[in-house]
Amino acid sequence: MKKSLGRKVVAGLGWTLLSAMSVRVLQLLVTIVLARILVPAEFGLFALAMMIVTAIGIFRDVGLGQALIYHKTDVQKNAETTLLMSAAFGVVAWSTVYAAAPLVASIFGNTELTWPLRIMSGSVVISSLATVPSILLERELEFRKRAIPEFAMGISYAVVSVALALTGYGIWSLVVGHLASITVSTTVTWLVAGWRPVAAFHSESARRTLRFGKPLMAASVIVFAFFYVDQAAIGKWLGVTELGYYTLAFTICNLPATNITHVVSKVMYPAYARLNDNIPEMRAAYLQTVNSIALLSFPIAVYLCFAAGDFVTGFFGQKWLPAIPLFRALALYGLLRSIGATAGSIFMAVGEPKWVYRLNFVQLAVVLPLVYPVAIKFGALGVAVLFTLAYTTGTSLALWKVTKILEMSAWDYVTVLRGPLISSVAAVGIAYLASALVLPAGIATAVVSGVLAAAGYLAIALRLDGETFEMVRSVLFPVSAEQVCESASQGKESAEPAVAN
Repeated sequence: MKKSLGRKVVAGLGWTLLSAMSVRVLQLLVTIVLARILVPAEFGLFALAMMIVTAIGIFRDVGLGQALIYHKTDVQKNAETTLLMSAAFGVVAWSTVYAAAPLVASIFGNTELTWPLRIMSGSVVISSLATVPSILLERELEFRKRAIPEFAMGISYAVVSVALALTGYGIWSLVVGHLASITVSTTVTWLVAGWRPVAAFHSESARRTLRFGKPLMAASVIVFAFFYVDQAAIGKWLGVTELGYYTLAFTICNLPATNITHVVSKVMYPAYARLNDNIPEMRAAYLQTVNSIALLSFPIAVYLCFAAGDFVTGFFGQKWLPAIPLFRALALYGLLRSIGATAGSIFMAVGEPKWVYRLNFVQLAVVLPLVYPVAIKFGALGVAVLFTLAYTTGTSLALWKVTKILEMSAWDYVTVLRGPLISSVAAVGIAYLASALVLPAGIATAVVSGVLAAAGYLAIALRLDGETFEMVRSVLFPVSAEQVCESASQGKESAEPAVAN
């Protein structure tokens, strides 16, 4: 990569990972506290409301942010137009959900959903105001500034939700905590962005943005349907208590995908977009990214699979025992998703967002005919297994398409993934078995096995894949620009033999 771009990418990864990891550690601690105070049914009810809020957020965005990153000309006009469109879509979406909330509650057979949904959906209007300044920071790879609202969001949610839960507000501690965190994040985003718009609407910018965004919105709708039809099915046919167990397991087990991969992809999408006329460099950057994500995410997923019983009982308490088998099934799902989710930024960077839509449509086509009979016969665990199998299908197709775009082979994936996988299974397996043999079940085994696994993993990973480990270390603890560019150049050279094959 060019020196200036390489410097910005590595700095962006460092700040964004630092922000995400800090916020998610805080989120995990808050989840542990809330899980001990609240009951599973309250988590399930909040999950239903959050599902609807996420859905209207998709219709509000209509690919506006991605279009703002992709188009390289008329940035100011595009930004001003996008701000007005995003705010208008947000108001329309919130008004629609506010009016339809009683109907939605009746569909899920739970009238208690009405007002939490009405209050939470107001966050869509607030967050719509942060879309443009946030995306402009990402577009210019200003991820140090972008990290500040993330910190503010995490801290505000923790303070508000825990304070209300401790004083007996139940489900409302989650609802108000969510609304407060979005409000604080939006305010801080505007303060750090330094962008001052003019209230102007440019019709050509709007048309260009909507042309780019339409396939992305279609893809987002399909993605939403796939990632939330499991929760909708469980909430509708198995009840909010079962949904509470499922939501807790899904949230924890998808930490590698929703935090590490999502964070890295946010940084790499604008970087890929700048490299889309240079396939060899883009390929080298992508393979290094996949390797680094695997190095960070695989041990987490493997640990959650091995230590699910001790982790759940030790940290969340006996009332969450039914979530243990869900943790084991969804840990594999999270591992697959951490790698499969890297394909989307490649599709958008080369101007082919339609592939996001097509591949998620395949996944949805697999689960829709089966989710009802599986939920009724096998319960929430059956739904978890079904979605893991469907995502495996979609991931395989997505990674195959990436090999065609980047002119690489399937063996390149094996090369960059085998080290982290071998290291994770060996380190976590040995550490957990040793801890379980000498320690009582519960929090002691969960903590000690986690510490031993981390130490063993570092030792094995350094032995098997020291170069990538050093690159990840340099991201988390930045090095000089010369080392950054040298690392990128080495990645490019290592990718060249795959092209020859």
